[in-house]
Amino acid sequence: MLHPLRSACMALLLAGSCAVAPPSLGQPGGIEPNAGTWKTWVISSGLDFRAPPPPDASATTAELEQLRDLVRRNDPQTYARIAFWDAGAPGYQWIELVNKRVFTGQPLPPSSHRIYTYMTMAMHDATIATWESKYFYKRPRPKEVDTSLTPVLPTPNSPSYPSEHAAAAGAAATVLAYFFPNEAASLQAMAEEQAQSRVQAGVQFPSGAAAGLALGRRVAERVIEAAKADGSEAKWTGAVPTGPCVWSGTNPGNVTLPNWKPILLTSPAEFRPSPPPDCRSEAVKAQTEAIRKYDRTFVSNSKA
Repeated sequence: MLHPLRSACMALLLAGSCAVAPPSLGQPGGIEPNAGTWKTWVISSGLDFRAPPPPDASATTAELEQLRDLVRRNDPQTYARIAFWDAGAPGYQWIELVNKRVFTGQPLPPSSHRIYTYMTMAMHDATIATWESKYFYKRPRPKEVDTSLTPVLPTPNSPSYPSEHAAAAGAAATVLAYFFPNEAASLQAMAEEQAQSRVQAGVQFPSGAAAGLALGRRVAERVIEAAKADGSEAKWTGAVPTGPCVWSGTNPGNVTLPNWKPILLTSPAEFRPSPPPDCRSEAVKAQTEAIRKYDRTFVSNSKA
């Protein structure tokens, strides 16, 4: 059975917080220590998006004091935010945000499947870049530096810097802001809230949250460049063909889709099926008559 991090990345969803602790801490085991080398969709590699170095020991001491104060001041509203953003993998709530828009019939841009595609690509690539930085810097978690600290959540068995939750948030919010520009400010506020929730939970340094947000946003900008170049904005200037056995009508839907740039296929025609039978053939006439005589019922109508 694949580890959840691997399964999630395969599905273009963001992985959970799972990786080995830094070898320097002396903790045994190793969960996906090479995740930072996995194949990316849009960015060149995780290495090419490595975060800048974390703060030094003196700055870490100051961060710990800030962290202890934040954890002491947590109130019920803060605990609720921590629990909300800790539900599922780091990208879970962003997927749910789009799901709710789809399922409740809220206004969406044309070809809204592109939102899922590019948002999950950004989170996937940001996760890989985050893991590359984590194992390069091997910065310990706050609890591993100060054993007197009592985090709200269990300390993940992975290096601290940068924050994977913050990277997911920065990536998702930036891509969503591209599709929903009027909501850019509120989306970025949500991203900052998710990043801060890990700090308030005591499992992340403030600098790790900030670095994760910045990394996620950098990755998202590359993904947005790819979205702008996929051909989806092209305007159709052709004409509807005429003649037997061809579609006829006005305002053809998705007529520019055959010219979009595929993500995995070599061309949109790579899996084109064989031609349909001639519309004037006896076989098609029989199929058409069967449809015409289909016994429609309440149940069949409701299924349709």
